[in-house]
Amino acid sequence: MAERTLFTNAVVHTVSGPTHSPGFVLIDGDTIKSAGPVGEQPDPEKANVVNLKGQHLFPGLIAPTTALGLMEIPAVRATVDTSEVGTYTPEVKSWLAVNPDSELIPVARANGITHFLPVPQGGTVTGQSGLMATIGWGYENMLRHSPVALHLFWPSMNINPAADDAKKQAKNRDKRLKEIDDFFEEARAYARTQSAPEHKGVPAWDAMLPWVGSEKPVIIHANSRVQIESAVNWAIKRGWKPIIAGARDAWQIAELLAKHNVPVIFE
Repeated sequence: MAERTLFTNAVVHTVSGPTHSPGFVLIDGDTIKSAGPVGEQPDPEKANVVNLKGQHLFPGLIAPTTALGLMEIPAVRATVDTSEVGTYTPEVKSWLAVNPDSELIPVARANGITHFLPVPQGGTVTGQSGLMATIGWGYENMLRHSPVALHLFWPSMNINPAADDAKKQAKNRDKRLKEIDDFFEEARAYARTQSAPEHKGVPAWDAMLPWVGSEKPVIIHANSRVQIESAVNWAIKRGWKPIIAGARDAWQIAELLAKHNVPVIFE
């Protein structure tokens, strides 16, 4: 692609604004500089002009909550780098593990995905994700914004009341929920010691500082209605900024989500 490319005579779907037909899109390198009706298009000088002749032009898609770049072939362990050892690893930064030479990234790009959010997996608080472009020579060139969010995988809330160990299941569930609450409250307690003369840095707790002040969102992975309700109620009560990912049963509690303006990433 030329340094500057002008797509013209297209049906331009801006999504966030009006649809222009016919319209234009001016791209400078890998950045969209402007878009609008053909009558307002800039001088095409020093640009490669592409006449789309009425074809539809859409913005690139973002693939959130994906393992793109972290996993090549699931059956080959050497190509899987989705998880770290440990249950609570907020210091993990998923973008550092992205393989820029992955064969899957250009395939995603060819299908209209221009950005993706690789998600660390494997524990409860699994780490941070950053927004990556599907073009670039290394993760430094591909990284567009970091960190975007902290990832929390909410425990299963299901209990089989007919099982012999039903009470044990409930006890284990409550224990995991308390561990989550304790972890986030300890992060707040750590933040309050920042100004203390005897304060010593701890990487895991330092990684939590952007979230302690509710500056960044927590993406909570939950699917069942009970899971989502529990996660949202906990986050709102404790003052965190939740985003629900997975969200299979989110439609059942749409009123709760709308009431608290909780974004949803449906998978």
